[in-house]
Amino acid sequence: MRRAAALLLGLSLLWPAAPASAADRAPAGRAPTGWASAGPGTTGGAGGRTWTVDTRAELKAALANDGEPTAPKLIRVVGDIDGHESENGSLLGEQDYAPGYDLGRYMSCFGEDGSSWSDTRFGHCKQQRQLRQTGSNKEKAQIQLTVPSNTTLVGAGRDARLLGVFLTVNTGSNIIVRNLHLEAPVDHFTGWSPDDGARGSWNARSTP
Repeated sequence: MRRAAALLLGLSLLWPAAPASAADRAPAGRAPTGWASAGPGTTGGAGGRTWTVDTRAELKAALANDGEPTAPKLIRVVGDIDGHESENGSLLGEQDYAPGYDLGRYMSCFGEDGSSWSDTRFGHCKQQRQLRQTGSNKEKAQIQLTVPSNTTLVGAGRDARLLGVFLTVNTGSNIIVRNLHLEAPVDHFTGWSPDDGARGSWNARSTP
């Protein structure tokens, strides 16, 4: 109920014109599809540096590509990478993003029937609204990774997964993403929308 499908990929791809390895080649007999079949095709990171990553920190560094994010690069993802993984390897949760946030206290500010928010209903209401907003912003900053232009992002093997990563690809071009299992992020700060449907609904953060 509190999970939000915050991804995914609105991009044009599919196969690199000059694959760097067997793992990046299209299956035999498969022609490029979508925008990859138009004009010169989609080359992604062909001819650039190859990165192999298995942590969020390594993936972020590979996307930055030593200060040249739009230079061609091939990024190979090994195993699982979790978007909530901190620099020291621990997984961040609700209280890491917003210490003191409490869903029950937040919900109490809608009143007994859950129909109308008030900052002044209880002494904690304004604080809980602010915690939810700042926590949501911090969570987004943590899990959102932007794929720059001229990038091939590919899973190495059948078990490569991006878990809870908000992968942004719509700000660049000539991008290839494939052979990856993608799992939508857990949204710790979804908001209750009492007017959404007959019974209300949980949605991505809005005001309050």
